[in-house]
Amino acid sequence: MEIIESVLQFRGYVVNEINFIKTEGYAVPKGGKFNVQPELKSSTIYEGENTYKLTLTLGINMQKDIDFPFELFVSMTGIFQFNSQQPETKGMLEKNTTAILFPYLRTLVSSVTMNANIPPFILPTVNVSKMLEKQ
Repeated sequence: MEIIESVLQFRGYVVNEINFIKTEGYAVPKGGKFNVQPELKSSTIYEGENTYKLTLTLGINMQKDIDFPFELFVSMTGIFQFNSQQPETKGMLEKNTTAILFPYLRTLVSSVTMNANIPPFILPTVNVSKMLEKQ
């Protein structure tokens, strides 16, 4: 089977910001199950020479409107190159770059919460197309 390289190449990512604040006096429920809806946003910027940057931001309990063990804000940017003569669409790029970068964000959130000595918060897998439609 021949391996065909994608026209969209992931060149790496940087973590722009991580802010974790533990809620004092919070007792983690038995089983470590959390019930919260994270806020996820994305934005794509064309940098020139077929280079795109996608920034994902994630907020968990930023409004402090629920009883929850922590607040968390994460911002990370992925760098991508699109090597094609075909005209790219912003929607196609945003869907694909988000699908590539999201697992890195998911791992980062789990790692931060686990290292804070609470049960790791594992973000659910997402339907990127539907998520972006709602933005």
